[in-house]
Amino acid sequence: MTKSRNQRSTESLAPIKDLQTRLDRQCDPNTKAWFEAYLKGVIPYRGLKLPQVRSHLK
Repeated sequence: MTKSRNQRSTESLAPIKDLQTRLDRQCDPNTKAWFEAYLKGVIPYRGLKLPQVRSHLK
C-alpha cells in the first residue's frame, strides 16, 4: 500500500521539527531579545549564535 501525500509530507518534516526543537532548547533569551531589538522586530530571531547552530547540523 502506498503512503498518502500527507503521510509523506509529515515524515519529511520530522527531521526539521526535531532540529527546531533542539535549537529552541538551546536558545538564550537575552541574545534573542537583544537581536530582535537590534533588528527592530523585522524578523524573528531564535537566540542562538552561529557556532551553536552549526553544532546541531553535524
